[in-house]
Amino acid sequence: MTNPGVSKSLAEEERAEVFEALVVEVHDHGRVTLRSAHAPTGVAMEARVAVHGYSPSCGDRVLCTAGARGSYVTGVLMAPSPELRTGDACVRVEDGELVIRGADGTVILRYDAESRVTRVCSEHTVIEGTERLELKAKEVSVDAERLVQRVRALVTEAESVATSTDRWELRANRISERARNVFRDVQALLQTRAGTVRSIAREGMSLFADRTTIRSKKDTAVDGERVLLG
Repeated sequence: MTNPGVSKSLAEEERAEVFEALVVEVHDHGRVTLRSAHAPTGVAMEARVAVHGYSPSCGDRVLCTAGARGSYVTGVLMAPSPELRTGDACVRVEDGELVIRGADGTVILRYDAESRVTRVCSEHTVIEGTERLELKAKEVSVDAERLVQRVRALVTEAESVATSTDRWELRANRISERARNVFRDVQALLQTRAGTVRSIAREGMSLFADRTTIRSKKDTAVDGERVLLG
């Protein structure tokens, strides 16, 4: 025997009407106000959103299914400003850019497809690579008030390195320099303070100055096959 209640319910579903509609107002709890797309000035009706992940906006063109039990948005035909939500963040298109915003509305990421520029805007950004992290670009710029590097080994390979600063401070237990030629141009004072200073030249050593002073608290020794003065 057929249940009359079930038969009535099935008959109501068969009489459900499907039509295109425009979203004219968005309410809480997944409800929207719609008007027929073919008669935008006609009678408005309320419907519940039944599309997973869709956040309606005014002006969206949707597919509405209306039956005796209520009206539901069952499809999205065109969304000028689509929005998807995941957790507390939402993703949507704003002025041709893909934008990710946080729960308070602040911009987290902005991507411009035309210029192919991605901007990450966050108070605290962390990029982690468990094994390897690579940055590849023709030019990389870092603009910060303070840059901190903590590494076990730092290797720099470049054809040319230029450093410009008001003050340079280097602290190390040992410094080794190897170069074919070294040129230093100091305008004011060049001072070396050390426990012991030793200079070794394989061929010759020249010292040119307008005035030279050598002062020793104890002994001063000059040793050579020939010593020429004057």
